[in-house]
Amino acid sequence: MLATNRNDILPQFFATGCYKRQADVHQTLSPAMDIQVSSNFERYLYHLASGDTAKVAAWMRDFKDRGEFHVSAEQLGAAQATFRAVSITDEAVRLARRWISL
Repeated sequence: MLATNRNDILPQFFATGCYKRQADVHQTLSPAMDIQVSSNFERYLYHLASGDTAKVAAWMRDFKDRGEFHVSAEQLGAAQATFRAVSITDEAVRLARRWISL
Protein backbone atom coordinates (compact mmCIF):
# COMPACT_ATOMS: atom_id res chain seq x y z
CA MET A 1 0.00 0.00 0.00
CA LEU A 2 1.23 3.44 -0.90
CA ALA A 3 -0.59 6.35 0.72
CA THR A 4 -0.10 10.05 0.21
CA ASN A 5 -1.98 13.26 0.76
CA ARG A 6 -3.74 15.63 -1.63
CA ASN A 7 -0.49 15.85 -3.63
CA ASP A 8 -1.32 12.63 -5.43
CA ILE A 9 1.38 12.42 -8.10
CA LEU A 10 2.25 8.83 -7.09
CA PRO A 11 -1.33 7.47 -7.00
CA GLN A 12 -1.83 9.04 -10.44
CA PHE A 13 1.28 7.25 -11.70
CA PHE A 14 0.13 3.88 -10.38
CA ALA A 15 -3.32 4.42 -11.93
CA THR A 16 -2.17 5.58 -15.37
CA GLY A 17 1.54 4.88 -15.90
CA CYS A 18 2.13 8.61 -16.37
CA TYR A 19 4.32 10.44 -13.86
CA LYS A 20 3.22 14.03 -14.40
CA ARG A 21 4.19 17.17 -12.53
CA GLN A 22 1.16 18.77 -10.94
CA ALA A 23 0.36 22.43 -11.47
CA ASP A 24 0.51 23.16 -7.74
CA VAL A 25 1.90 21.60 -4.60
CA HIS A 26 -0.72 21.90 -1.88
CA GLN A 27 0.18 22.54 1.74
CA THR A 28 -1.38 19.84 3.92
CA LEU A 29 -1.28 18.44 7.44
CA SER A 30 1.39 15.97 6.26
CA PRO A 31 4.06 18.35 4.89
CA ALA A 32 6.68 15.66 4.33
CA MET A 33 4.51 14.51 1.42
CA ASP A 34 3.91 18.01 0.00
CA ILE A 35 6.28 17.24 -2.88
CA GLN A 36 6.43 16.47 -6.59
CA VAL A 37 9.31 13.99 -6.59
CA SER A 38 9.57 11.28 -3.98
CA SER A 39 13.17 10.67 -2.95
CA ASN A 40 12.75 6.90 -3.23
CA PHE A 41 10.74 6.83 -6.45
CA GLU A 42 13.80 6.82 -8.71
CA ARG A 43 14.99 3.68 -6.90
CA TYR A 44 11.63 2.05 -7.59
CA LEU A 45 11.88 3.05 -11.25
CA TYR A 46 15.26 1.29 -11.42
CA HIS A 47 13.52 -1.87 -10.23
CA LEU A 48 10.60 -1.33 -12.65
CA ALA A 49 13.07 -0.90 -15.54
CA SER A 50 14.84 -4.16 -14.59
CA GLY A 51 18.03 -2.28 -13.77
CA ASP A 52 18.15 -0.35 -17.06
CA THR A 53 19.86 2.83 -15.87
CA ALA A 54 19.63 4.44 -19.32
CA LYS A 55 15.85 4.01 -19.25
CA VAL A 56 15.57 5.52 -15.76
CA ALA A 57 17.79 8.43 -16.82
CA ALA A 58 15.58 9.01 -19.88
CA TRP A 59 12.43 8.99 -17.74
CA MET A 60 13.93 11.46 -15.28
CA ARG A 61 15.17 13.67 -18.12
CA ASP A 62 11.67 13.68 -19.65
CA PHE A 63 10.21 14.59 -16.27
CA LYS A 64 12.68 17.44 -15.86
CA ASP A 65 12.31 18.75 -19.43
CA ARG A 66 8.64 18.07 -20.20
CA GLY A 67 7.14 17.60 -16.76
CA GLU A 68 6.09 14.00 -17.38
CA PHE A 69 7.04 10.56 -18.59
CA HIS A 70 5.15 7.36 -19.36
CA VAL A 71 6.01 3.74 -18.68
CA SER A 72 4.96 0.86 -20.91
CA ALA A 73 1.72 -1.05 -20.36
CA GLU A 74 3.78 -4.02 -19.17
CA GLN A 75 5.64 -1.87 -16.64
CA LEU A 76 2.38 -0.31 -15.45
CA GLY A 77 0.95 -3.80 -14.93
CA ALA A 78 3.99 -4.78 -12.88
CA ALA A 79 3.69 -1.60 -10.81
CA GLN A 80 -0.01 -2.20 -10.18
CA ALA A 81 0.71 -5.79 -9.16
CA THR A 82 3.17 -4.48 -6.56
CA PHE A 83 1.40 -1.45 -5.10
CA ARG A 84 -2.04 -0.10 -4.44
CA ALA A 85 -1.78 3.68 -4.21
CA VAL A 86 -4.27 6.05 -2.61
CA SER A 87 -4.42 9.68 -1.56
CA ILE A 88 -6.15 10.84 1.60
CA THR A 89 -7.60 14.13 2.73
CA ASP A 90 -6.50 16.33 5.62
CA GLU A 91 -9.65 15.22 7.44
CA ALA A 92 -8.55 11.59 7.16
CA VAL A 93 -5.14 12.60 8.55
CA ARG A 94 -6.88 14.31 11.50
CA LEU A 95 -8.93 11.18 12.19
CA ALA A 96 -5.86 8.93 12.00
CA ARG A 97 -3.95 11.15 14.39
CA ARG A 98 -6.82 11.01 16.87
CA TRP A 99 -7.01 7.22 16.56
CA ILE A 100 -3.24 6.79 16.98
CA SER A 101 -3.15 9.02 20.07
CA LEU A 102 -5.77 6.92 21.90
